[in-house]
Amino acid sequence: MNLYKTRVRFRGSALRTMVVLLCVGLLSCGGSYDEPDPGGSDDHTGAGEDSDMGGEPGAPDPQPEPEPEIEEAIVERVAATERYIFVPGGREGGDQIALIDGETFAVEPIQVGLNPRAVVAAEVAGVGAVAYVWSEGTSTVAVVRADLRDAAERPDVRVLRVPREVNQLAVAPGGRYALAYIDPELELPVQGGAISLQAMALIALGDAPGEDQVYRLSVTRQIESIRFSEDGRFGFVVGEEGISRLAFDEIKADRFVPTLDLGASNEDFPPRDQQALFTADASAMVLRTSQLAGLGVFELSEEGQAVRREQRVLLPGVPTDMELLERDVEGGLRREVLVAMRQVGQVARFDLDAVLAAQDEQEVSGLVELIALADEVDAGIARLTPDESQLLIFSTLPAEPTVGVLELESAELKTVRLRHQIRTLAFSPDSRTAVVVHRPKSGVPPADADPRERFEYEEGLSLWDLASGYVRAVALEAQPQTVLMVTTRAGAGWLYGMLVGEEADNFGVVRISLETFGVERLSVAQRPAQIGRVADQIFVTQNDARGRVTFFSIEDGTQRTVSGFELNAEIQ
Repeated sequence: MNLYKTRVRFRGSALRTMVVLLCVGLLSCGGSYDEPDPGGSDDHTGAGEDSDMGGEPGAPDPQPEPEPEIEEAIVERVAATERYIFVPGGREGGDQIALIDGETFAVEPIQVGLNPRAVVAAEVAGVGAVAYVWSEGTSTVAVVRADLRDAAERPDVRVLRVPREVNQLAVAPGGRYALAYIDPELELPVQGGAISLQAMALIALGDAPGEDQVYRLSVTRQIESIRFSEDGRFGFVVGEEGISRLAFDEIKADRFVPTLDLGASNEDFPPRDQQALFTADASAMVLRTSQLAGLGVFELSEEGQAVRREQRVLLPGVPTDMELLERDVEGGLRREVLVAMRQVGQVARFDLDAVLAAQDEQEVSGLVELIALADEVDAGIARLTPDESQLLIFSTLPAEPTVGVLELESAELKTVRLRHQIRTLAFSPDSRTAVVVHRPKSGVPPADADPRERFEYEEGLSLWDLASGYVRAVALEAQPQTVLMVTTRAGAGWLYGMLVGEEADNFGVVRISLETFGVERLSVAQRPAQIGRVADQIFVTQNDARGRVTFFSIEDGTQRTVSGFELNAEIQ
């Protein structure tokens, strides 16, 4: 997993999470479809108008820092496996989590440590469902094997001690390794100047209960993001002092993990101002910074923190976002870097391996393809669809953004104009629908405002059919804190959104058909805390001291609630 924080694109101090394409020179747009504008206005404003700031490729003068793109995370990861949900107890001074079976709706209390705060879970091959639970009051991580029962027919639980400073967990793909680390955006469990913000613990799942290990690590300071290789063997810790690479199989004792040695490149890619992407096999990385009209491409050594080879990719503008696309092309793996440059209104594309093999800067320059975007498109962020066939290019800055849709195979570009500022954007699993969550205007609408104008001041989202360009605006009673998109066994798509407003009684769940865009409001008894999927159910945990979770059938939306499990746990 990566850190799920507010995504800040080109910031002075943050990082947090996209990009593209093709053809030197100008390339005409292949078509456009605009959301109907009842006012007939063609006025487009936004940060994209500063396109004269780029300069020549590789210009030595310092580059003006672009205005930050701020995209909020709206798709939340919850502690759930194929069958189980792991819910921390809501009672201060408690020492249990609830294990909820998504098939039978049975709820089982599990004792872990005092004040459990963070839970991550995974389905582990040969083991089953495993949860890692950090408890603040005891500075421990409990390893819960839900499918392995003890003599009393309770899940096997083993407790490991971790550093007092840690306050968050991340689990690697495959579930055999977890990291307990310090998220500087969360409250620290230990106060005072002694906190280094560099403490971390690696939890390695053993082949059998009792064989789990915990290793204390020192890594880069002020962690901004954590990434994992696709196979779960490597982790990358990105912080203000650089990037620490963790080879999990090689860590067999407590140790200090130095940052990657970039040599002279540290001057161009200062650790406090960089975004890093890593290949699925952890063999290469790409860096960008707000101070350079270009990128750094690095081949990493198999051992240690060394860089085997590096290349500088000079660009006509400062990158504001980037994506790494890895796919099979004619029987071989093609790894492409896609880059957005808002200042010059372009996107770039190049083959990562070809660039690494190039002999000089001139050869590298010839490998970069460029595409000019329509004038009204602000290329601040670029996002690949799940099927990796299209790239959406947009910005969170304009009040009325125009989004570019780039077909990666044909290089055809379409545009769609949205009437409201983008807070974040997500895709349906089948890549047919984009869900755009809007940022409402402050204040109140004019007394004579029409429905469209009033919507600009309300919480809401837009459902966008990518094939036709049809956009439907949906007003919501409260802010959508989390959205979740699922597909039924019959292939129908649904969106569930957890709504939580500022008022104590302003909350609920919205259910939207991704086939018809029909909207249904669902009620829950208490303020929602978390939403996710387990088995064939959507679950919504709620802020209830007794413990409460409501299930909605993905197939037909029928509702079932389980409550009182916190109280029952206390009785036991």
